[in-house]
This record gives sequence, C-alpha cells and structure tokens, in this order.
Amino acid sequence: MFPLAAVVLTIASALLVYDPTIIGLPQTTGSLALVVTVPAAVYLIWRWTQQPPGIADRELALFAAWGDRTPRLRGVEESATYRSTPKQVAVKLDKLPAPTLKTVTALPSDLAGVLELVGGGRPTAFFEIHPKLAYVAVIATDPTSVSEYTSIVLRLEELAPSFELHPLVTGDPLPVRTIGFKDAEFAARFVVEGDNPKAVRAFLIPDLRDELLENPDVHLHVTKRSLAVTLFGPFDRARAMKLLDLADVFFAEFGAEGGPALRDPFDKAIDALEGNAKKKKKKKKKPALDEATGSLEPATADGET
Repeated sequence: MFPLAAVVLTIASALLVYDPTIIGLPQTTGSLALVVTVPAAVYLIWRWTQQPPGIADRELALFAAWGDRTPRLRGVEESATYRSTPKQVAVKLDKLPAPTLKTVTALPSDLAGVLELVGGGRPTAFFEIHPKLAYVAVIATDPTSVSEYTSIVLRLEELAPSFELHPLVTGDPLPVRTIGFKDAEFAARFVVEGDNPKAVRAFLIPDLRDELLENPDVHLHVTKRSLAVTLFGPFDRARAMKLLDLADVFFAEFGAEGGPALRDPFDKAIDALEGNAKKKKKKKKKPALDEATGSLEPATADGET
C-alpha cells in the first residue's frame, strides 16, 4: 500500500506541475503542489522501509536467548492445531526466558575503537559473550553513518597487523594499499588493505581464507589487539549466528586467553532448556561390612556369601 501511494503521489505531482488546470488550479500555482506532494511521498517511502515497532527489539531478545534455534520455535506459531490457536502459541513464545547473553552499555575502551574503523553509527545493543574478550555489537545509522550493521568484536592474544578486508566490487578501482594474494579465488572475491603485506598474508592463513570464501558478504577489520567481523544491513538472527561461527574460527586461532568457544553461552542455555544437561550420577551406597563373614556382601540364609 505504501509504495503504491508514493507512486500515485509522484505521478500526481508531475501532472500538476505540467498542467495544474487539470484540477482547477491556476497555471501559475502548479509548482506549489510540490510543497505538499513531495514531502508526503518521501514520508510514505520512509514509512514503508521502516520495521514495525517492536520487531527489532524482539529479534534481538530472541537472538540473545536462543540463537539459531528460534526459527524452529517460530514455526510452531505458524502451524497451530485444533487444540491451540495461533494466539495461544504466540503467548508461549512471548514468555521466553530472559536473554542468556548479558547486555552491556558499551564495549571496553580498547575494543571500542575498531567499530570506528567499521563505520561508527549509533549503538542499538551490545551483548557480552565472554567478559572482556568477545562482544556482539548491533549498530544503527546516524548522521555520520549511512548503513546499519552487526559486528562480532574480539580481543586478540598478540599484537596483529592492522588491515581491513571487504568484498570486491566489480568495476571499482583498487585502493592504493591493496595487498595481493597468490590465492586467485580469494583475490577475486576480496580486497585487503594494509601497510604490512607480509604480516597480513601471514595472518590470513589458508584455512581462514577458506572460511571467508564461504561468507562472501563479510567485512573484517583488525587493529592492534582487536578484531571485528561485520555484516552490513538490518539485524537478522540467522545471519548473526553465521557471523558468530565465522568469528569463532578467528577467535580459536588468535583469541585472547585461548579463544574460548563463542557458542558456549547459547549451547549451555539450550541444553538446560531442553533437559539435555548432563545429570549427576547418583553414587551407589557402599554395602556395609558383614561382621559375621567379614565380607561386604550380606550372608545368605544357609551361611554362604
């Protein structure tokens, strides 16, 4: 409805400017119609491109609580049986447990700087995966940033070469600081910029390049002891979980404190919910010593053990 209304207003604006007498206006007042119709068309287009209120917050909450298990639960909402209405099932989904990932107001100061390299923007949410080590940053647009994005920000164990990697756009000129790679497939998909080619090539080992090739839309920024893997565009749970898996590969290779698995908080919460957590085995009571026989087994009726 919104795009159709915008198209109608645009056509009406053009007709009124060309011949305002169509609707009985004087010929000299046609341009005044633009004062009303153009702002109205812009508003309708903007309104159409916005997410419905509350959807973004719900998506973030489900991501923090469920990760990639959420789509399975959402499927239940769409296929109610005669014993349950969609509304009843939706209520159950609204009563999801509290997020398993801790929400923080900001990243540690030594990690926050890498987001300025990614593109700045207005923070929507920060989730802590491992304290002081790994975070999820969800960023919205602001006057200084034209695109929203999701980044996984990691602390590195050792000082790394500063560089950035982004998908190659056919036809765009290569930056001056472009680092070449003998890996033809990788070089055809990504542009890598940095000041220390030898160190950057040593950092992007073949296994990491293979992982990047499976995620052709990803951006990578590395500076000193921080790293950010990023996907631009509106927040999406499935894409965020895939980004988390890619970040986990880098964290296992270079992460501080041994690079603990990034999915640990998700998996533990899911196991607890589904009853898959390991149960403690009950210790068997040791049999009492039979004083008559000197055995740990009680004597039988005929005196045999």
